[in-house]
Amino acid sequence: METEKVLGVLIRSKRNDEQPSAYILNTRVITHPETTDTMRPRWEEPMSLYEGMTCERAWRVTGAEAADRHGNPFVHVLTTPVVVEWMEEVATAGVQPHLSEGQGTVGSVVKMTHLAPTPIGLMVKVVATLTQIDGRRLTFWIEAFDEVEKIAECQHERVIVDLTRFHEKAGKKVGGAGAS
Repeated sequence: METEKVLGVLIRSKRNDEQPSAYILNTRVITHPETTDTMRPRWEEPMSLYEGMTCERAWRVTGAEAADRHGNPFVHVLTTPVVVEWMEEVATAGVQPHLSEGQGTVGSVVKMTHLAPTPIGLMVKVVATLTQIDGRRLTFWIEAFDEVEKIAECQHERVIVDLTRFHEKAGKKVGGAGAS
């Protein structure tokens, strides 16, 4: 499967040896070409999270993601903060369709190791696997690969939140309302 040609997020399942079933492009559902399965949007059929589910996405590295554009002069390779951003983005995209209306996730822990440099122009694939569900806390093992080798690995935790309450709490900080 050539993920570099995908313009969305590939949701893969390890449950019951299932094959990848759909590409999620915004709110549209497209059946994966290797199966006849489809995934329904969350408002039609509730879905649940489960340990072992994976999500992946690929990007082509451009000069905008280079370290020298992010405060590290003369280093013209993919910068670590962008790799972390991509890792969080894949984990978020993988679980969001499985959450109830009004829920989202926020990152709480990132333990990332950047293993190898990636030059501008190469493709990078990020694969996130949900390894543990502990109440509202979700733990992921995430790996990133360029066209040559594994470039990074990460343990990442996200917490499921009620978005209304979360934004109300954050909003109280505006203007010092929440400061002590």
